[in-house]
Amino acid sequence: MTKHDDSFYLEGIKEHLDAIKSYLPDSKEAFMKNQQAQDAILMRLLALGEEIAHLSDVFSEKHPGLHWYKIVGLRNRIAHGYFEIDKDLIWDTLTDNSLDELRNIVE
Repeated sequence: MTKHDDSFYLEGIKEHLDAIKSYLPDSKEAFMKNQQAQDAILMRLLALGEEIAHLSDVFSEKHPGLHWYKIVGLRNRIAHGYFEIDKDLIWDTLTDNSLDELRNIVE
C-alpha cells in the first residue's frame, strides 16, 4: 500500500464534500424520499471518513475543534451497519454546518 501525504487526502476530502453538496436535496422531505440521493451521499460519507482516517495525527491535532473521530465513526456505522442507518441523523449531520466547518479546515 502506498503512503500518501496529507495533501493527497485533503484533495479527496474536498472532492467528497463538493459531491455531497451537489447531491443534497433542498429539504429533509425531499432527502427522505430520494433513495438515489441517500445512496450517493452515504457512499461519499463512507469515502470521506476513509480519507479522514488517513490524515496524519499532526494535521488532526492542528484542528482540535473538529471531531475527527465522529466523522470516522459515521463512516464505520455506514460501512458496518447499513440496515441500521438513521436517516434523520444523516440529514442532521448534512445540515448542521459540520461539513462547512470541515471544508473551511481543508481549504
